[in-house]
Amino acid sequence: MNLSKLFIGRQYRRLCFKLMLFACVLLACKTTEPATQALSPQGEDSSQAGLEISTKAQLLFEDATKTLEAARKANAYDFAALERQYKAVLQADSRLVEATYNLGVLAQMQNRAAEAESYYKEVLKKRPGFSAAAVNLGVLAMNAGDLDKAQSILQAAADIYPDDPESRAQLAGIYARQGDARRAVQSARESLYRDPQNLSAYKAMMEAYLSVKQYSLLRLVAERVKDVEKDHPDTSYYLGLAALGEGKDADAKVLLQRTLELHSGHFDAAVELAKIELRYENAESAEVALRRVLQMDGKNIPALIGLAVSYSELGQPDKAMQIYDEIDKLNPNQPEVAFNRGVVLSKKEEPEKAIGYFKKYIQLMGGRIVVDHPVYANIRNEEAVILKREEDRRAEEEEKRQEEQRKTEDKKKKEEELRKAQADAKGGAANVQPPSSK
Repeated sequence: MNLSKLFIGRQYRRLCFKLMLFACVLLACKTTEPATQALSPQGEDSSQAGLEISTKAQLLFEDATKTLEAARKANAYDFAALERQYKAVLQADSRLVEATYNLGVLAQMQNRAAEAESYYKEVLKKRPGFSAAAVNLGVLAMNAGDLDKAQSILQAAADIYPDDPESRAQLAGIYARQGDARRAVQSARESLYRDPQNLSAYKAMMEAYLSVKQYSLLRLVAERVKDVEKDHPDTSYYLGLAALGEGKDADAKVLLQRTLELHSGHFDAAVELAKIELRYENAESAEVALRRVLQMDGKNIPALIGLAVSYSELGQPDKAMQIYDEIDKLNPNQPEVAFNRGVVLSKKEEPEKAIGYFKKYIQLMGGRIVVDHPVYANIRNEEAVILKREEDRRAEEEEKRQEEQRKTEDKKKKEEELRKAQADAKGGAANVQPPSSK
């Protein structure tokens, strides 16, 4: 459900996965489905609810909903076209609040939270009994990471709409994330009492049992989900997490891959799969898995860090540094990026620059690192490299000096030998007697 992690050196990698895991919140909360009929929450159509909706608006709503259903089946949404269709419905008759609600859902699917909230509030203003809009306001708060606000909204919705199953299902999800498995299961059961096929409630129960490591109960719930929807991606996802909890990584990998086959956009499954590949240092597979995560969230810093680490492991330091450049544009004060840059520069045999980044890491951590942290050993190693280079340089210079001295001495010796030879030659010539004239 979350993706975040520090990647700091091979020997600390397992620890760092745990550190990264909870640093970034991205909740995969279920958005209540769009309205597919112009119905009131109790199942009455709009005219029976005292609203005489124009025929034109009803027909336009039906056309828009057909387009929405086709997009959902193909998992390919033309959001702009859908929004135009539902806005045309409202132009024909602004009282058809199902169109307003669906605009909110479409905005929520595109992470336009403020716009979605505005639509849902407009729905509730016009029709206070529209429970799905109230539930989605709670989901928006959940997705923003404000669980207290979400709980308050959803509890109010549960109180106002006693027959509504979804508010209780979403409350169960909050309790599960808070680690309160007992309340999560209780709230999920309340939801299922009202709607035995509520998938959000089943999901919350699986998450609750996962949090307390009751894997056998999780599997029982998963079997119930299969009765509702045979190939729901969350079923294989939570079964995969249970396998991970039991140390069955190979089984978990198969289940997570199955999740992505069923729903290619399942962010959490992509994250877990990437973590497995990174944990086993399968750099090539990790690159593929992380690319999938980044297709869903291109600005996910932990995933970018993981991709950079994979490139470094694959012997592509320049690509790794390019990724770190991208991260710095998003957030220039990431300690793990500073550390990892130092590691890459160490591999590139640039110790001075590596030390600079290691020291930057210490500064960004603000003293929150233990004395035996690898950053200190890395600095010492780089200093040793610099010292060795300096010693080698001096030795090389000394060797050159001695070589030059030998050359100079050899040259002097040869010159001396030449002068001596010349002197001997002159002396020999002086001792030669000229021929007699007699």
